[in-house]
Amino acid sequence: MELSWIMIFRITAAMVTIALLMRFIGASWQTSIRTAAVMYVGAVLIGALCWPSIAPAEPFGIVSAGNFDGGGIVRLLALAFLSGLFAYFIAWPVGKQIAVLAAPAGLAVWSIRSGSMANLMQANSTLDARMAILAKLRWESFFWLAVVLAGFAGVYLASKITRPKKQKDGGAEEQRKIFGTEGFSADFKKLKAGIGNINILTAIFGSGVIAVLIILQLARGERFYDERLGYLIGQPDKGQITFAIITGFAGAGFAVKKFLGLSFFWSVLAVPVTAVFVSFIYASRATVEHITASWPAIFFANSMVAILPIELVSFGTLGAILGYLMAVRYEYWRQYES
Repeated sequence: MELSWIMIFRITAAMVTIALLMRFIGASWQTSIRTAAVMYVGAVLIGALCWPSIAPAEPFGIVSAGNFDGGGIVRLLALAFLSGLFAYFIAWPVGKQIAVLAAPAGLAVWSIRSGSMANLMQANSTLDARMAILAKLRWESFFWLAVVLAGFAGVYLASKITRPKKQKDGGAEEQRKIFGTEGFSADFKKLKAGIGNINILTAIFGSGVIAVLIILQLARGERFYDERLGYLIGQPDKGQITFAIITGFAGAGFAVKKFLGLSFFWSVLAVPVTAVFVSFIYASRATVEHITASWPAIFFANSMVAILPIELVSFGTLGAILGYLMAVRYEYWRQYES
């Protein structure tokens, strides 16, 4: 889709909302502004500069990894890495904690500009064409996860080439209250020591279950009853999908931190795993064949099938990070303020 002023307003409003949410859970105004700035880094480096490499040829085409040539993939991974690196310094001294938002925010811009799954199904009306597309998209979430991890790698490198800034009393308190005292690096130390392996597997699969249950309740288009499949769901609105995915994985990130003591990283890893499971269960050939023969292209077995891989990974990552931060804030409130 073309970048209109309305779309720029929506993208800006989404980033400001996340920054205000940071303020709501107790972050300072400075940290909230840094959060918005970090997301704008990703929006510019990935969302704007790399857009020509992936822009769909059709006005309502979807954003897919298949749009890239080899050079485009390299540019995207490099810009994702740089977005994390630059965002770390822009958000200093809390870059290690919030710069991880940069890469998924850049992908989120593409998600907003992308067409929908219904647009894709309408352009491919035969069963074989739809099955070929669904088979390709089934694994695409892992590609977008690699982009997010490239951004994380940029943050990690920046943290290793700088000395941590000694926080003043107020900053140290915010660190404990909003970000906690451990990041996902602590999880890897536990994993290396052979501690908590079962918890990590539980975090990945539990995150998927929690997120799917929430998304199915919140991303609900028009419902029509089918005698064979039960209720079918029409393509949900873009805003509905965005809210549902962020909320679903925020719930997952919150639960993983609250009950397992682990970081958002494992909820982020759960995103592509969830996409693959859902695709095998709800987008089988028999199901797609029945819908193709009996229903318009805008209907799906459930709303998870109507979500594009880039939407699930970008908004899911943002949600998992926010859910983790809310869990840290809740624990601080429970221990010191209640």
